[in-house]
Amino acid sequence: MTSGGPDSLLPRSEARPEAARAVELPAADPPTVGAANRYEVVRLPPDDQGREGWAVVDWLTGRWVQAGGEVDVYAAEFGARACIRRLRYLDELGARHD
Repeated sequence: MTSGGPDSLLPRSEARPEAARAVELPAADPPTVGAANRYEVVRLPPDDQGREGWAVVDWLTGRWVQAGGEVDVYAAEFGARACIRRLRYLDELGARHD
């Protein structure tokens, strides 16, 4: 099983929450929290094997988007953007996904 669904190439065991914590969030001027700007894709630093990762920040909670207590890491930016589309759809339905 992969960490971010079928479009993610990183196994869940290789999700890198320590790398996600190393990324400095632009907290001084976060995007306006609304339907369009609640989530933001952030590029993570490369892992030990030189693979880049992408993660999603939820500006309403100020936390990384996680599943099972691990930061969702995507191998490509489009995977993280697909995650945002899924989360926006859940928001529109009023579903709780924290």
